[in-house]
Amino acid sequence: MDAHMLQMLIPITAILATFGCPVAIIFVFKWFKLRERELQIDSEARRDVGAAMEARMQRLESVLLQIEPHLRAQLMQGPPDSHQGVQTSDPLPLLRKDRNG
Repeated sequence: MDAHMLQMLIPITAILATFGCPVAIIFVFKWFKLRERELQIDSEARRDVGAAMEARMQRLESVLLQIEPHLRAQLMQGPPDSHQGVQTSDPLPLLRKDRNG
């Protein structure tokens, strides 16, 4: 490249920089505004999914408690003490087969 070619590139570069910078700034602002909106929609969707999952779990628990009424008493008692380590009552006596006969 000679000096004459560089002298011709200076005004072209100045024009591109002058008109390109405002366009780039507007593009960046619009891009980040779009990303923020996408993140808000994603956050709302996750919140809705969490609420739906909680409702589904409550329905499942209510159905299980209707099917197995003997589980209700055990669930209301809470977990066993941590120092005991062994549960004294069998939670599913109807599903286990007697090995003696």
